Amino acid sequence: MCQQAGRLVLLGSRSRTADPIVRFTESLGHIVVRGSSSQDGRDKGGKAAKVEMAEKLLENKQGAVTPDGPRGPAYVVKPGIVDMASETGLAIVPLCAKANRYWQFKSWDKIQMPKPFARVDVYYGEPIHVPANLTSEERQHYLELVAEATNAITPPEPTAKA
Repeated sequence: MCQQAGRLVLLGSRSRTADPIVRFTESLGHIVVRGSSSQDGRDKGGKAAKVEMAEKLLENKQGAVTPDGPRGPAYVVKPGIVDMASETGLAIVPLCAKANRYWQFKSWDKIQMPKPFARVDVYYGEPIHVPANLTSEERQHYLELVAEATNAITPPEPTAKA
């Protein structure tokens, strides 16, 4: 059974370069919580954004985050998603979207944007329920579990044709 997502709560950067993406996302009816990662040990709003996102998720909203964070390295799950799931009691559902035609940006994560009229396939895994009050060992276990589940649903890149 397919369920329409409706309004999502998304994390977005406070940087001006993110402004066009944030405006576009909000024009689609989604909610963007903005904050940035710490830099040189100084929090730039990331902790407050995580708290705000958790509050909005508990209001029965669905959310999405990139588990490798805003700076990478790519495909390495950061603790924020596991911490939020532990604090809220909400499950993590691994998800991957793959377009058959896309532009790929020269960014650290090689982000892709579907071209007009591209087919986008969406893959998702089983929900991962994270218990409250994790020990550091349990936290690491769930970070690895999220990474394994995400990798399992990510389709391989097509090989180059000769």
